Amino acid sequence: AGLKRENDRNHNLTLGRLTRIMSAFTGDEDFASWFPSHAKQGLDFGPEGPRLRLVCFPSSGTTESLYTAKQRVNGKMASNALMAWATKERVEVFSVQLPGRGKRHKEPPAGSLAQVGAAVAQVLAPRLAQTPGDGF
Repeated sequence: AGLKRENDRNHNLTLGRLTRIMSAFTGDEDFASWFPSHAKQGLDFGPEGPRLRLVCFPSSGTTESLYTAKQRVNGKMASNALMAWATKERVEVFSVQLPGRGKRHKEPPAGSLAQVGAAVAQVLAPRLAQTPGDGF
């Protein structure tokens, strides 16, 4: 009802308004379950924020670590090629952990790509609104 009244008043729902509405329903635990490796990346982009943002969806049967896991190089653990590039180029990587896989293996899998997209957008929107720039 609140969303309809807000939309009726202004006839257009801006990203800022949408973010404020959705932030009431989205918490940090939701973000951590969808993007479990994000906090471990330890990237600091400073006050200007990242230059670019990249959302990665794992292929069938894999987990988000496909994009974020470290690899052994010459006997030492190092960032994989994607994360090394992202660090160098100031790219923030959001690697999606789908329900039913990895640490979320006890959850039922998503029924459709549309459900995944809607959930990821809801969880990311408040975070993107907190940073400078256009979001992506």
